[in-house]
Order: sequence, then C-alpha cells, then structure tokens
Amino acid sequence: MEDFNFFILDSALMDVGFEVSSFTWSNRHIWKHLDRVLVSVGWSDHFDSIRL
Repeated sequence: MEDFNFFILDSALMDVGFEVSSFTWSNRHIWKHLDRVLVSVGWSDHFDSIRL
C-alpha cells in the first residue's frame, strides 16, 4: 500500500471524488461503484466539465 501511495504522489495524481451517482455500473441485478478515480492535472484541465 505504501508503494501505491508513493506512486500516486510521485505521479501527481489527484482523486476527483464522486458528485452524481454512488453507483458506476449495473446489470440490473448487481450494482457496483468505483472506490477511487485518479487523474492527472492535464487530464483534469482538458476534461474540466466531467462529473462522476
């Protein structure tokens, strides 16, 4: 876990969080959600209107 946290910091990734829905996938019987969404600053700047 420490290596993963170092990777996130070293890569300058940020967690964008969730605003819209707590579930990100469903097949009508099973509902799933992502635990975390990590993006770069460049991705965030390019897709600034994306909401999860």
